[in-house]
Amino acid sequence: MEDVVGRSLQVWLVASTIIATALFGLVGWKNRRATLPAGSLKFEGIFLLSWWIIVVGACVYGFALGMGG
Repeated sequence: MEDVVGRSLQVWLVASTIIATALFGLVGWKNRRATLPAGSLKFEGIFLLSWWIIVVGACVYGFALGMGG
């Protein structure tokens, strides 16, 4: 069961990050074509950047744990 949960967590982490980034880019592109103000995406952009920082931090932490032993 541990292997299934571990693999599912890895797939979810990577897939959700890629999908969220792609959707944010799509919405930003559509807003630019519709000449809407860029400030309307500021809140979502902050959340996406925070998520990326958490993901990269978790990867660095996991790498550091793997290098320890």
